[in-house]
Amino acid sequence: MCAIKRYREIANLTQEQLGIAAGLSGQAAISNYELGIRTPKFKHLIAIKNVFIEKGVIVTLEDLIPKNHQK
Repeated sequence: MCAIKRYREIANLTQEQLGIAAGLSGQAAISNYELGIRTPKFKHLIAIKNVFIEKGVIVTLEDLIPKNHQK
């Protein structure tokens, strides 16, 4: 399972709720990230992380970076 999806479910958010709260285009952007169709920009990862933290979910940027993009 994609890390964004895992933490989104822990935060009890829909894709649309997370997308809007993170200042993205809504459900489509989050869906594309979760399916691996697109890779989130760094500034979007920060926004997503901040939404999770506001919801009480402890997460780091490293937790959200797709594993195939980590060195």
